[in-house]
Amino acid sequence: AAGQTLVLFDQDYPAFDSSWLPGGVKGSDDDFNEFRLAVKHPLLEGLPPVVRVTKIVNDALSGGDAAWLRLTEPWGLSVRKHGQGEIILCQLRLEETWEQPASARLLRNLLAYARRGSRLPMLMLDEGNGEVPAALSALGLEEWVGAEEAGR
Repeated sequence: AAGQTLVLFDQDYPAFDSSWLPGGVKGSDDDFNEFRLAVKHPLLEGLPPVVRVTKIVNDALSGGDAAWLRLTEPWGLSVRKHGQGEIILCQLRLEETWEQPASARLLRNLLAYARRGSRLPMLMLDEGNGEVPAALSALGLEEWVGAEEAGR
């Protein structure tokens, strides 16, 4: 049986306490206007080798052991097996840059990857500014938006 996938979007480092995450991954206060694909992975399908969007990498990741697969350089997207599931850390500002084709594609890839093969219910938490539900609705991904958010 497959486990769940936890996706953490755009955490605010150094304020975010990552000590509960496995493998010693941390965040920095470093921002970048582009990222390069570092490996071949289903999350990166359909993306150009280099993505340029203003401040696309927000508070790049740092540290971490070898179990964290670094998908981009600078390190803004990572996957790690955990139990029967996975953890995805995404420091790419997809919820704010979804109008850019590469951001929209990556957001769709992330959600499809997180859901793949799972019959378990999905839970999405928004920090409260409404960016995540608005981006998902605009991309035609209403099934990811809770009923209470869709009415806003």
